[in-house]
Amino acid sequence: MRIILLIIIFLLSNCSLHKTTNFKFAIKLAKMNLWKEALNRWKKELNDGNKSAAVYNNIAIAYEKMGKFDLALKYYNKALKIEPSNEYVKTNLLKLEKNMGIKNEK
Repeated sequence: MRIILLIIIFLLSNCSLHKTTNFKFAIKLAKMNLWKEALNRWKKELNDGNKSAAVYNNIAIAYEKMGKFDLALKYYNKALKIEPSNEYVKTNLLKLEKNMGIKNEK
C-alpha cells in the first residue's frame, strides 16, 4: 500500500507529466495488484513516447512486485537518469538495493 501512495504522491508532484488514459488506467490496475497488466500499460506509454521518470519508476515498481528485481533495478536507474534528484525514485531504488543485498556506495 505504501508503494501505491508513493506512486500517487510522485504523480501529483510532477506537473509536467503527460497523463494519458493508459497511464491513468495502469495506476488503477496497480491499486488492484494487477501488476502484469499495469506493466503492459506503462510499457505502452514508453512505446507511445512518454519516456518520463514517472513511467520508468512505475515500471520498476511493477517489476519489483513481480519479483523481477534485476529489471526493477534497471528501470529505477533509467528514471534517475531522467530526473537525478527525484527523491521518490531514489527511495524506491535504495529499498530495492537493500532488499537485494547491494551495498550503496553513492
